[in-house]
Amino acid sequence: MTKETVSHNLYLKISELLQTARQTVARNVNQTMVHTYFEIGRMIVEDEKKGTCKKNSLQNGTPSMGAPVRKNRDYQESPG
Repeated sequence: MTKETVSHNLYLKISELLQTARQTVARNVNQTMVHTYFEIGRMIVEDEKKGTCKKNSLQNGTPSMGAPVRKNRDYQESPG
């Protein structure tokens, strides 16, 4: 084997290793995000079952997520 062949083979092995690592990281991040959003949803549902969100929103005059709804200043209502 020539030096160029060895270098090329090493390059290919390193590239494959990096690609596998990227795929593994992406898969783990996706799995973590799905789990996190599921838990957030579960927490919201549990809170709504207790009536806490609804009670707070009625007191504050805001939607159940707490942030007031505002129209964008560029928003144009269509006629009709």
